[in-house]
Amino acid sequence: MTFRSLSHVPEPFLRNRQFCSYSRISQHYRVHKSPPMVPILSHTNPINTIPSYPSKIHFNIVHPVQLSHGAGHKETGPWEVDIDHITSKCEDTESILIVAKVTGPPQRPGKDYELVPGLGYYKLHTSGKTWLEARDICVQEGTHLLILNSEKEAGVIRSIWKRHPRLFDGWRNSCAYIGIHDEYAEGEYVTLFGEPLNGTGYTTWAQNEPGEGTSGNSGCVGREGALYDTNGNNELAFFCEQEL
Repeated sequence: MTFRSLSHVPEPFLRNRQFCSYSRISQHYRVHKSPPMVPILSHTNPINTIPSYPSKIHFNIVHPVQLSHGAGHKETGPWEVDIDHITSKCEDTESILIVAKVTGPPQRPGKDYELVPGLGYYKLHTSGKTWLEARDICVQEGTHLLILNSEKEAGVIRSIWKRHPRLFDGWRNSCAYIGIHDEYAEGEYVTLFGEPLNGTGYTTWAQNEPGEGTSGNSGCVGREGALYDTNGNNELAFFCEQEL
């Protein structure tokens, strides 16, 4: 989103450049509050000391400015704010152009999605679905089945698991579908986007896994964060995610 704020009249920006001088200051902020509040630096405060003798006093002023962005107040950011402060001096007139660009995390996909700063939005669906059904539900919500990319992300998944100690009876309580499979070639796991598993940054299989052979072509993640393969017709919980 880009917001523009003009001080005085912008005509000097359109005048012949040979009569004008320009200065520019660029500022960058990372804000962890919604909506972002940033300081704007202003150089000149015009003052008329005597009606017939206009004069200007030059000094620096910092104005706190709140930028609107349309996201909810519960969003924690970070919001990246870039500000360009351009001053044009033409004869006895000075104009200021302020351009602010706010870049924030994508909009929350839907109800019950949890934002983890620096990683993304996550949701554990606790109703059992087949792998294909789980994939389609994530897509309908504007996300995709989880693809683990790091030990840090696996730690996030373990913490979400802990909030749901009992979803099903038996082994189905210990694994949730994620976005990997070996439907194309047995033993060659890829993500649902067709990328090799070894390119994701996370390949921590449980002991003796993958071990289902041709009967298990769908991936799931255990409560300890390890990867398993299973039959995609089993109805399991599943994780959806949206990266930042």
